Amino acid sequence: MNNSELENIEMKLLLKAVYDRYGYDFRDYARASLERRARMFSKKIGREYLSELIPLILRDELLFQRLVKEFQRLFFIQEDKGNSLSRFKDISICKDMACWLRNG
Repeated sequence: MNNSELENIEMKLLLKAVYDRYGYDFRDYARASLERRARMFSKKIGREYLSELIPLILRDELLFQRLVKEFQRLFFIQEDKGNSLSRFKDISICKDMACWLRNG
């Protein structure tokens, strides 16, 4: 199995863990962008692999909130580029963020 396939498995597991623990469903979002953000976040906190984030995110809600902010930053960037996400002024009220992405 190559590195890309392993990273794909790690990302699936991370997104499932986030959904199962906190109810945030990022699984249908732009995968490449999420993976980039998750990898940057992982490196920022001194972890080499996405799979290392899973136990940390499951047990540390503050760390989870930091990860969500990274993902939200991605969507705000898309909004600045003219994406139709602008109708959602306070995305923190939408626990299942998929609702605002799917309606965009």
